[in-house]
Amino acid sequence: MAASKGVTAAQLCVAWVRAKGDRIIPLLGARTRKQLDESLGALSVQLSSEELADLERAIPASAVAGSRYQEPQMQMLDSERA
Repeated sequence: MAASKGVTAAQLCVAWVRAKGDRIIPLLGARTRKQLDESLGALSVQLSSEELADLERAIPASAVAGSRYQEPQMQMLDSERA
C-alpha cells in the first residue's frame, strides 16, 4: 500500500496512527536527520476510510500479541512491572 501511495512504509505507519484520532499521538524515534525528514513526510499523507480498513484487515489487532521483550529483560524494566 505504501508503494502504491508513493510513500515509505514508515510514512504509512505514522499516517495510520495520525488517522486513529486526536487522542493518539505518533512518537517518532529518529536517529538521523534523514529518518526525521522521512517521518515528517507522513504529515502530508492522507488515508481514506477504505485505505484504513484495508490496513486493519491486513494486520488485525488480534494478530499482534506477545511481550515487548523476553522475560529476563522484562524483569529489569521498572515501567513494565505490575
